[in-house]
Amino acid sequence: MRSIVRSANRRSDTLGFPLKCLLVYTLLAIPAAGGNLLFNPGFNTDVSGWNGAGSWVTSDANADPSSGSLSGTNIATFPDSSTEVAWQCVELTGASAYDLGGKIFIPAGQTETGTAFVNVSWNNAAGCAGDLISDVSAGTVSAIGSWRATSVFDLSTPTGALSARVRLFVTKNESTGTFTAQADELFFRPSSPDVHWINAAGGLWSNPSNWSSGAVPTSTDDVFIDEWTSSYTVTLDVNATVMSLTVGVSAMVDTVAIQTLQMSGNTLTVNGPSLVDARGVFNLAGGTFTGPGNLMVVGTLEWSGGTMSGTGATNVASTGDLNISGVSSKTLTTRRINNSGSASWSGTGWIYGSAGAVINNSGTFDASADASFYYNCCSSPPAFNNLTGATFTRSGTGTTQFYNGALFNNGGAVSVTGGTLAINSGGAATNGFTVAAGASLSFGASTYVLNAGSSLGGAGTITFGGATVDVAAAVTSSAAQLVFSSGTLTGVASLTVTGALAWTGGTMSGAGSTDIATGATLAISGTGAKYLAGRTLNIAGSAGWSGTGWIYGSAGGVVNNSGSFDASADASFYYNCCNTAPTFNNLAGATFTRSGTGTTRFYNGTFFNNAGTVSVTGGTLSIDSGGTSPGSFSAAAGATLNFGGGTHDLGGAITGAGTIGFSAGTSTISGSFD
Repeated sequence: MRSIVRSANRRSDTLGFPLKCLLVYTLLAIPAAGGNLLFNPGFNTDVSGWNGAGSWVTSDANADPSSGSLSGTNIATFPDSSTEVAWQCVELTGASAYDLGGKIFIPAGQTETGTAFVNVSWNNAAGCAGDLISDVSAGTVSAIGSWRATSVFDLSTPTGALSARVRLFVTKNESTGTFTAQADELFFRPSSPDVHWINAAGGLWSNPSNWSSGAVPTSTDDVFIDEWTSSYTVTLDVNATVMSLTVGVSAMVDTVAIQTLQMSGNTLTVNGPSLVDARGVFNLAGGTFTGPGNLMVVGTLEWSGGTMSGTGATNVASTGDLNISGVSSKTLTTRRINNSGSASWSGTGWIYGSAGAVINNSGTFDASADASFYYNCCSSPPAFNNLTGATFTRSGTGTTQFYNGALFNNGGAVSVTGGTLAINSGGAATNGFTVAAGASLSFGASTYVLNAGSSLGGAGTITFGGATVDVAAAVTSSAAQLVFSSGTLTGVASLTVTGALAWTGGTMSGAGSTDIATGATLAISGTGAKYLAGRTLNIAGSAGWSGTGWIYGSAGGVVNNSGSFDASADASFYYNCCNTAPTFNNLAGATFTRSGTGTTRFYNGTFFNNAGTVSVTGGTLSIDSGGTSPGSFSAAAGATLNFGGGTHDLGGAITGAGTIGFSAGTSTISGSFD
């Protein structure tokens, strides 16, 4: 038997279940042994191998975005119908008994009512070509809106059976309409021996007397650490391979005792779906947990060291906990961690990912670790995916970093409440980032794509500091402080700033725009060079340009000022190369002020057009590349306005007690000059 049901000599009557029974659990998983005879039982990318009208959908029993499930619909026009929506023929292996089951989901919101179940029919010829001997169904699922596991175990093989037809049925009560159900993680495989832990004091895995079989479990065994009369720890002290593993008992068992599996070394391989149940704790402190089997965590997984690998997945249920902690490094190789529950990462131990390892968060994930998720080698880089509806929180002090190729993708909500979240390996977002006062978020390397739905906000600091930030759809930053210090801000869409933007270095490029909204601020400052390559900078709020760092324009880069712009920089806006020259447009109703000391220069082909008001209150404004200006210019006493090169069409008033010079080029004055 499986899960909380005991073997014949070990208190099966305690829970009131018969020994050979049909089981339907509200739990998220039931462990099935390895040796699954079905092809494509998990429907990762399609429904290949299955016959019938079933189709593939992206919804997955483990909330794994890289997988899906099979969907089938009953369309019968008579009441109380049962439709076979998918089937697969399996050749029997000669085993005396088999296990059958899987997970079924009935979507909410359907007008009609019904159920779904998995069935096996035994056939007396190969290829299901002979006569039906008999058939058996796993438990019927009728509950709506959540995945339910259904299974039947130790089915005796009928005499003469050579093949089996494994089928998914969908029933419908009404004669009208349709009714749909989904299936995932189906299994049909030879039954395996059950081996249970029997020492209530705990002990070593390698001691035969601790096991119900009187022998250390082997690769053909389903293993249960489920002696529940006391709390204890089982220590893995040898390498072990099992068909499946269950740690702890269900919450249905009336006990507060906790059963713990401790790994500090060695290798544990699971070949089939396994389970850490509600009263179970799996403490992975060292060694390697691996294999093709999935591990469902309904209880607690403590990961303080060691390696998780293999082609299986570690799935943390909505009731489960994943705690990544300590100073030791952890390695995630190939394996997927799918968290639908509560996960945390603390301490200073790095996570080293390789061979396409993935962490998918669809629950809550709190990272207070002063550590990095690091791509250490080999094949595809690892990724952390914060999925739609999920929450990733960076809390505490220190820095949590995604580094050296480890991607961070955000489709949920990211909240930085303390310390720093450093995304230094790229990724993509379709949802928001919020940074609290005193906290920071940085994009430090590689390419990060802000897609539709992305946003930046909060009272803290967000830094573009070395990465290429690609604005692929309209994005708003309401952050109190957005700092662009290095790297590239690019993309085809607009980044609208409603808070503050500080531009101290780096390149703005692409066909899109950077828009400083009314009430927002832009501070261009420092000694570093800034580049405007093709992008449009629209200023409806207030902007300031200070320091000595030049702005280099190219490829038709444009600054449109419709608000206020104060230039105290001792620097130039310079056309450095390539394609169309850059332009600064002081639009109608806008104010451009040259203040302070030194010289602000528009130079070497950078046009300056003025339809608003230009005031030189200090230092020198030198417009040395021409422009068209129907607006007004004034120079205060002690200040200088110079038209130094190019062709100037001056149609507004030119006034002031300062110095106004025409040192080069051609100036046509059609307005007043006082």
